[in-house]
Amino acid sequence: HDVKWILRAIGDVELDRRFALLQLRSGYRHFPSGISLLKQVTGCEHRDIQRSLGTSPHLLTSGYILGLIADCVRPKFVICVRALFDLQYLSQLHNLNIDILNDITRALEIFHQFKQIILDLSLHVGKSGAAMTHFQIPKLELLQSIVSCIKWLGALPQLSADVTERLHIDLIKAPRENTNNHDYYPQICRHLNHNE
Repeated sequence: HDVKWILRAIGDVELDRRFALLQLRSGYRHFPSGISLLKQVTGCEHRDIQRSLGTSPHLLTSGYILGLIADCVRPKFVICVRALFDLQYLSQLHNLNIDILNDITRALEIFHQFKQIILDLSLHVGKSGAAMTHFQIPKLELLQSIVSCIKWLGALPQLSADVTERLHIDLIKAPRENTNNHDYYPQICRHLNHNE
């Protein structure tokens, strides 16, 4: 939702233009065409976008989008989005301690304190495109229990689907390009056997 709110706040074309102007940085993926047209984004790509989008003192990385949007949106919106990004980054850390869990809780509190600006600017819309007047979103509701889940399950990256996504791409999607779309499964099996 955060990226959709940002896209609605400054517009697809403007955000894509600003992304295209960013200087290349070693270790960061560059999005020369912007991010508004991305479809079926994998978890890894989503993290690459997040690395460009937010900031976190715990990751010693500075994101771009807060600087990209700061001059064209209200400060309360920047604070709200920053809090949400911090929450996302901090919850993805592999080593969590009580200080980081407190930072996650504080980021969630800041988000709730400033989230009204999203409704005031009509940035939160439903499937019909009409502005919504509430935040009854299951994903946002689940954030309330993120600290207790981390305490119960441990670090969240262990629950990532990256491995299965990568295997699906390597073992299903890539070999499919070499088929004629008839007798799909036998052709993929032959392709995989041939590569081994």
